[in-house]
Amino acid sequence: MSPRKVTIRLLDPPIHEFLPSEPQLQKEIEQLQYLHEMAAGASVLCNTMNLLESGEGCRVTDKVPLPTMVNPDLVEEVIIKKQSMLKKVRVLYETNPMLGHRGVRLGITFPEIYSMQIRAILEAATECVAKGMEVYPQIMIPQVSTVQELKFIKNVQ
Repeated sequence: MSPRKVTIRLLDPPIHEFLPSEPQLQKEIEQLQYLHEMAAGASVLCNTMNLLESGEGCRVTDKVPLPTMVNPDLVEEVIIKKQSMLKKVRVLYETNPMLGHRGVRLGITFPEIYSMQIRAILEAATECVAKGMEVYPQIMIPQVSTVQELKFIKNVQ
C-alpha cells in the first residue's frame, strides 16, 4: 500500500477462540490419566524384571519387549497443568461470546494479546522501511467505549 496510510484493526475475536474447549481438555485429561496408570504399571514391570534378572535397567526378555518408559511423575505434572487450564476455561466461559468480553476490554484483561499484534505491525513496518518503502501504519483499537479504555491500551508495551 506504500505510500498510502493503512489502518490495521486489532483483532477482537471472542475469548473462547483463544482457549481449548472444555470437552477437548476433559478428553486429554482422561487420556493422560490412563497414560499415567500405564506408565506406573510399566515402571512396576521394569522394576520386577530387574529383580528377577538382577541386572541394571529394563531389558528385553526373550518373549516380551518392554516399552520405552514414560515417567509417571512427568505425566502427573502435565495432568495438573491441564486441570488448571480446564478450571480457567470454565471461569472464562461466556453464555453469548459475541456480546461478551471482546474488543478493547479483551486487550485490557489480556494485554499480551494486543502487545503481540502491535509488535507484529511495528516489526512489519520496520522491515518495509529497511527495504526503502514508505509506510504509514495506523492502528485501530476495536470497540472502544471510554477514554479510559483507550488510555490504558495506549500504555500497553
